[in-house]
Amino acid sequence: RRKKHELTLALRRRTILILQVTTSDALLHVEMMPPFYGVVGIVLPFHHAVEGLRFVTFGGPCCLDIGINILALSVYTIGFWILTLILWKIQFKKFLNRASKGMLPYNDQGAVDSSVGYGV
Repeated sequence: RRKKHELTLALRRRTILILQVTTSDALLHVEMMPPFYGVVGIVLPFHHAVEGLRFVTFGGPCCLDIGINILALSVYTIGFWILTLILWKIQFKKFLNRASKGMLPYNDQGAVDSSVGYGV
């Protein structure tokens, strides 16, 4: 069961990465692709990173919306930071719950086995 979950998670990560690279305007201009890619690309953070890199590298009028790109990347960073803290807090509460009930798996040395996922 755990292996299937890891494979599913890996597939999701790869799909998101491929979608970000193809819709970021880095390989092929969005105007040359179907409209779906233009809409999805603006929502994902890699598009804004590529636009910012173009502005830093080439400057000029190609990327006048650099402020919007910086704002979008900042929102992504802060949002995922907050999401990480919330998920960490939830996992930590589950860990403490299991510890209080004496349900933690121990290895041969008597230490808590870190290879076992809590709440997964």
